[in-house]
Amino acid sequence: MDEDIKPHWLSMSDARLQRHLTDQKYPVPIIRGIINRVRYLKVARRKARIKATVTQQMWDDIIKAARIELAVVRTMKAQAKSQGVQAKFNALNIYGEAINEVMGKLKKLREAGDQTPKQFTAYIKQETGRVIPNDGTHWSDYVSAKQKEKINELFDTAPQASRGKKKIPFERKVSPDEHVVQKAFLVGQLAKVTQETEALLDRTTDPNERAELKQTLRDVQFAEYKLDIASKTAYLPRQWRGLLSLGVDEPN
Repeated sequence: MDEDIKPHWLSMSDARLQRHLTDQKYPVPIIRGIINRVRYLKVARRKARIKATVTQQMWDDIIKAARIELAVVRTMKAQAKSQGVQAKFNALNIYGEAINEVMGKLKKLREAGDQTPKQFTAYIKQETGRVIPNDGTHWSDYVSAKQKEKINELFDTAPQASRGKKKIPFERKVSPDEHVVQKAFLVGQLAKVTQETEALLDRTTDPNERAELKQTLRDVQFAEYKLDIASKTAYLPRQWRGLLSLGVDEPN
């Protein structure tokens, strides 16, 4: 049991702990056992701290994207109010309330700190059967389909203000910082695929295989183009092939 491991032992090096226990007249076999258990506890606690930091950052990224969207909504509300477009103002107000509500839930999950978004969505599915889409990687995944439908209808029927673009609620956008991380990951994927595909192309003489490999290289080039023109708040897919369906026109 670890209950008899004294807290101040965990701050000592192995050598210092051994000297301390020797001075306290502990038998040699007991000293060895204590040192091994202290080592194990140090590693376990370090892993727990790292996991907690990473887990909190995942939730922070999701919350930050929601906070950015809420700021946009507040600006658009002010515009709609000044232009007297009450229906649009009402739609934006209800949308903002939904974002605030989901942010409150996300903050509680962050503070709990014991599950990543993916782990939480898997737990919810196992316990309740409810499916949170996309492994819960975006704040809008935590809004119910019924609530989304209601808010989308409000925006569809609301007249547009004379200035400003049409607002599309629940767009999968992320913070610029998170976008940079997602983009860097995909750039690495694309570089690896290119290198491996070109190496295979150099080794094979089979016409069918060569045709498939050349198509892969064309897909990679198109994916690189999609990645290059994506907005700085675009939510990017986890795998590079997901870039092929981002919804922009193919270059001539």
